[in-house]
Amino acid sequence: MSVEREARLGLEHARRAGNRRHEKELTWWLVWQLPQGPKPVEEAVREWRRLHDELEGDRAAEAVLLESLAQLEAMRGRLRDARRLAESSMEIRAELGMHVLRTRGLLILATVDLAAGDLAAAEGTLRLARDEAQGGDIETVSNSASLLVDILCRQGLLEEADPISREAEETAIGDAVVPQVRWRCARAKLLAQREELDAAETVARAAVDIARNTDDLNLHGTALLSLAEVLAAGDRPEDAHAAAEVALALYERKGNIVLARTAREFLARLSS
Repeated sequence: MSVEREARLGLEHARRAGNRRHEKELTWWLVWQLPQGPKPVEEAVREWRRLHDELEGDRAAEAVLLESLAQLEAMRGRLRDARRLAESSMEIRAELGMHVLRTRGLLILATVDLAAGDLAAAEGTLRLARDEAQGGDIETVSNSASLLVDILCRQGLLEEADPISREAEETAIGDAVVPQVRWRCARAKLLAQREELDAAETVARAAVDIARNTDDLNLHGTALLSLAEVLAAGDRPEDAHAAAEVALALYERKGNIVLARTAREFLARLSS
């Protein structure tokens, strides 16, 4: 049984038992997982609207709702809307004194910048998120560090990327799957650029193994695309093509227009 299915069953039990607190917690979780779960984006947006009605009037829940919708809109390529929603979520968290959690909005803004091709803006936002989350939201520290490593590698700044990559690993603690996958993806790309191809492939495949055991289609696709980049660096175009094709299929299944475009561009470069 999927985690989402378990949560929905728990929600029904909470409603029947009249446990309003547990009902609200599970509803929050269902909102939060819409971007990460297997539900296609368009269907997820419809589900978001239904859950929004159930949580209306709760300011803390509103921040989670806006953050979730911002991610879905970013996947649909509606970057201006995604930015506006993420900024609104951050404003609510600041208003409620949730200053550490507002850094998650910064992560969304960074992904919007990346989707728009603005590496400089994304880098600045990720550095800010990483700094502000220190000592508080350790998961955001790890995720922002991993994304920052990716940007630095694109610029060939490998010496600067190395300690940040280690920070991403050290702060990916516990069973939080996204940081565990992201730091491995970032490390694999760093190792590949250093021409340590065997080590890079080992780390990249470990990321794929972790991601494939989740419902997160985007995360699984990202792990596969990272593996494809490593294989391409090792002059294995057929293997790279196969991994990227599966990544593309996962992005399309989710309805993530932005990442699907990234996968297609990679495949086009591979074939040229």
